[in-house]
Amino acid sequence: APLFTQWSTNIKLIPKLAMPIIDPYNPKSLIYSIIAFCISSDDEHPRNYDGKDPQGKQKFESGIFVTRFKEYEDYNGVKSTEGNKELQKKCRLKFSGELRTFRDLCLPPQGETKSEAKHEKYKHMICNFIRHFITQCLREQEDVRMLIVRIWDCCTQQKYAFNYRTGGSGAQWEKGICTPITSVVLGSILGGILCALHNSNQFSLIRLKIKQAVKEREFKLRNSWNHNPHNKDREDDEVDDDSENVIRRVFFNINALGHFFRRAVTKSHSDMGNENAEEKEDPMVRDVVSGLHAFVNETVLTMLQPSAARKKGPYGEDQTETQLAADLYVSHFSLRRTVVSVSTE
Repeated sequence: APLFTQWSTNIKLIPKLAMPIIDPYNPKSLIYSIIAFCISSDDEHPRNYDGKDPQGKQKFESGIFVTRFKEYEDYNGVKSTEGNKELQKKCRLKFSGELRTFRDLCLPPQGETKSEAKHEKYKHMICNFIRHFITQCLREQEDVRMLIVRIWDCCTQQKYAFNYRTGGSGAQWEKGICTPITSVVLGSILGGILCALHNSNQFSLIRLKIKQAVKEREFKLRNSWNHNPHNKDREDDEVDDDSENVIRRVFFNINALGHFFRRAVTKSHSDMGNENAEEKEDPMVRDVVSGLHAFVNETVLTMLQPSAARKKGPYGEDQTETQLAADLYVSHFSLRRTVVSVSTE
């Protein structure tokens, strides 16, 4: 896993592999959606603003990716709610709401009709991006695609693979066969890039771009809210600049989501619930992890599963060996001396 993460965050792969995830100005990127979610839940009302509150702030903030109650306490600057039942009840209630929202962001629709309710605008946001990343972004990156196809070929040739065969004579597979690939995509690539974005030097300029994008979009929404004719009766409650809080929320969510992706593929289900008080996650997280695993497995399978019309899935076949052989032969026609260097650092 660390090797895949280092490879995914290599500076040469950032433009092709990382930017579709972290570009704050690309409407299809994950960071673009996270910024929008942190600013407003419906693209109209500024988050954490209540017109009835003269301060314009809520005690406990919303729009936070949290899976542990302790994380939510720490984020809101609450040292401990023990001994204060009223404060603890309110904090628990808000945390439960945030956790349910995070669950809805991660999991795909389960037989539900499309709702036009504005408060559900970002529902399924994370799983929708993962689908786009697997079916579009990775498909366009030949090196990454060939690596995934190679892992698929190795998985289907293992002795245990027959357990994942479906009934019938066709070479069809169940989604569980894609679990190793899901670990690479979810934990090493997506999780690795998001965690590196939070503090790695190679992403320092991207972090500045994200801060700038947050300020621009927060100002645009705040300006629209303050000049909305329907809000004229609340002129005294105009929204103040909240860009610094939004920036803090965005980077917290980026780091939290990266670590969640990593934990989702490295921690076994039997371990969940046996952590100490600091590490213990809400039981709902197990359902989120199970649902996310199943969704990613199924999405990967659609790109690798052979069909009746073709022997290979949309990702194609592994052509690495053919390309290496072709490069070897072509290199003999060059008059330049070929040198291969490997860093030993």
